[in-house]
Amino acid sequence: MKDTIQTESETEPNVTSEEPEVQNGSICPDHHISQIEELEEETETSESVNLIEDNNVTLQETTISKPDVPKPCCPGLGLFYAFCSCFFFSSASLCVKLISQDNPMNPLEITLVRHIITGLCLLPAMIYFKVPILGSPGQRMILTARGLAGATALCFSYYAIQHMPLADAAVVIFSSPIFTGIFGRLCLKERYGPFDILLTFVTFAGVVLIARPPFLFGGSDTSYGSAEHLLATGSAFLTAMLSALAFIVMRKSSVGLGIHYLVQIMFLSIIGALMSIIVLAIMRGFTLLLCGKDRYYLIAVGLGGLGGQIFMTKSFLYEKAHAVAVVRTMDIVFAFIFQYLFLNHAPTWLSVGGALLVASGTVGLATKKWYISSQVNSNK
Repeated sequence: MKDTIQTESETEPNVTSEEPEVQNGSICPDHHISQIEELEEETETSESVNLIEDNNVTLQETTISKPDVPKPCCPGLGLFYAFCSCFFFSSASLCVKLISQDNPMNPLEITLVRHIITGLCLLPAMIYFKVPILGSPGQRMILTARGLAGATALCFSYYAIQHMPLADAAVVIFSSPIFTGIFGRLCLKERYGPFDILLTFVTFAGVVLIARPPFLFGGSDTSYGSAEHLLATGSAFLTAMLSALAFIVMRKSSVGLGIHYLVQIMFLSIIGALMSIIVLAIMRGFTLLLCGKDRYYLIAVGLGGLGGQIFMTKSFLYEKAHAVAVVRTMDIVFAFIFQYLFLNHAPTWLSVGGALLVASGTVGLATKKWYISSQVNSNK
């Protein structure tokens, strides 16, 4: 009898439940905080962390196992870090606006300097932590795609900031989470229900109030509705779309690849710098300003963007995505404050109304993700 039982136990197949490996450093770029909550629903043992570059031009998502997540030394530390990141990103945008206001500098040149400064600041850290600068061969194609989309979006955002009011540009660029939802539905078949559609229309209404096309608002205002203003608004709109597209590409292809966040930022800087140099060489547009205050503004653009990235990464180590998404609306508030204090440009009521609509769309998405997350947690 014992021999029979032993034989059955030996022949019984071993069934093991293989848990998905949580990779450290997988990303998805550009200004789309609310989408991160969906990954939290899919992976119970991981928590999403995202990193945004340049006013919502590069978003990074990193999964970190819960035991490794540090505890904040004081309540609300993550939200404070998110607030600091908003300040740095908005300061970088202000410096872009201040560079040669009478004769705006080529945005490709600003982008080039921005990427060079970021790369030089990251290189010592990558050498110290022994992180491969170019990543592994299997990661480079997706990093290149992300770099092209992110660098192009960054250039368009600088053009928009230069040729339209700072706050208006920030608001239109901030509409990128709406495009993430649309592209997520088209490319990844993610949920996109009636509430998402409503928030999309609310956000688009806010953008229309800022753009003020002449066929809706007339042509009485020479600054709004002009060809230059509409072109700048279109550039900001393209920034939001490219940021969302970059996010979707990375979300679809890089989750689980384990790409270190330093590699992701460095690759973006390399691709962006190369792209800027090639386009500038073709256009013969090198006119870098090496004197006056502009050189200090250029340095501040690079350092401000890098500081914003660092604080944003810290914020997602301690706070959920929906909470940080609400604090991220301070980007718009800082833009309005800086525009009034440093540029002597008082916002119009239509611009304020458009900003409120766009911010409502983002906060609505964050609230939805918070509700879904709380429902999932309550059912566990």
